[in-house]
Amino acid sequence: MNLISSVLSWFISAPPPDPDTQAGLRRVAVLVDKALAISPDFTARLAPSVMHARAFCARLVDRLPPAVTIDRPSFASDPLVHA
Repeated sequence: MNLISSVLSWFISAPPPDPDTQAGLRRVAVLVDKALAISPDFTARLAPSVMHARAFCARLVDRLPPAVTIDRPSFASDPLVHA
């Protein structure tokens, strides 16, 4: 079954990446080189990496601590703000 699926993968094109991943790929092309975007396998090779990087950044942002209110009462009562 693995042999059949690998042979079929040569003939079946992968679905296009989601719009956020496409935006990330365009950003990579702008930052690196615009000629990179016209290479035939640019999307196929970099889309998984861009999706992984976006997921990593989303998890990182989700783990950030909540905002700290800085005002006169919190300065007196919160040691984090007082520091």
